[in-house]
Amino acid sequence: MYRLLYNKITTPTTTVYRCGPLIDLCRGPHVRNTGKIKALKVTKNSATYWEGNSEAESLQRVYGISFPDNKLMKEWKVFQEEAAKRDHRKIGLQQELFFFNELSAGSCFWLPKGTIIFNTLQKWIQDEYHKRGFTEVI
Repeated sequence: MYRLLYNKITTPTTTVYRCGPLIDLCRGPHVRNTGKIKALKVTKNSATYWEGNSEAESLQRVYGISFPDNKLMKEWKVFQEEAAKRDHRKIGLQQELFFFNELSAGSCFWLPKGTIIFNTLQKWIQDEYHKRGFTEVI
């Protein structure tokens, strides 16, 4: 903790969140009282080394969300499930429009059907620019 304070905090002041024995320098906030948490969902976890150094201590990252009651958590889960069904990455793949590859994360690779849609939309946008007197810049 002291290494973090001396090496990472570059401002004259900072905020520290404390919940029982946990002292956290994250951007927070944490709940003021864990008694307010009535439902909890762990969304992701991962292991990492301190500052990416394999010689340093290992850390466990845990991501989650809490709710003041179980009903709100159930509503959130339904919303997440519905959002997953509408995920454009999944739908685009199912409809053979495009795909993504980890070798170029964030880059869309258009398949033939998707290329037709993309080119049609691009042409329409260019026509609208022209009608409105805009000059296209790329």
